[in-house]
Amino acid sequence: VLSEATLPDGKEIDGMHSLKKHLLEHRRDQFARAFTTKLLTYALGRRLELVDEQSVDELTSKFIESEYRIKDLIHLVVTSKTFQSK
Repeated sequence: VLSEATLPDGKEIDGMHSLKKHLLEHRRDQFARAFTTKLLTYALGRRLELVDEQSVDELTSKFIESEYRIKDLIHLVVTSKTFQSK
């Protein structure tokens, strides 16, 4: 298994530790939104639609405010209006 790679922006990474460091330093908010989107999609059991964008925005903001605690995001998702009305 090759653990070395070059990202599209030219950044060289060597293994998971290097990738994690890069994501935390340069792509933190983008990662938070993607993770929130995937978790909400799984929780709802369906694809997200345009109407869900506001929920994703709110959940992502609160996830960031909670310092990226996954436990808090899960709680936010299951108590969200989007999840409650599925």
